[in-house]
Amino acid sequence: MLLLSVYAENELAQWTGAMRKASTNEPEALEEWSTIRTTTGCEIDPENVEVEWFNGYLFDPYGVSDLPEEYQCVGPLEFARRPGSAVWVWFGDLPPKTRERIRHRVSVQEPRESIAPAEVLVGAL
Repeated sequence: MLLLSVYAENELAQWTGAMRKASTNEPEALEEWSTIRTTTGCEIDPENVEVEWFNGYLFDPYGVSDLPEEYQCVGPLEFARRPGSAVWVWFGDLPPKTRERIRHRVSVQEPRESIAPAEVLVGAL
């Protein structure tokens, strides 16, 4: 299964808000939170994955830091999770082979612009 969706701009606020709530600015807690994503990324099966993307800060894909203005560069961000999991993992935290396989699968699907937002994923955040 490969579930694809894209967030509208108002849904992006919900996404980043959920990311901020899930983290903290305490270095130890933030490191543990990051480790969970890296570990979870190793467990994601590229053949059975949910994929999400939106535009966000490239230097803070999870939206957990207060970036100085010069680092607030916006670009496309891609996330993946195991179906039903609450933990979304930025593609940069996925093992390279997993990331490449998911990107290949996405490339042979419908163009991103033609895929409707998935309300079920918004509610899961």
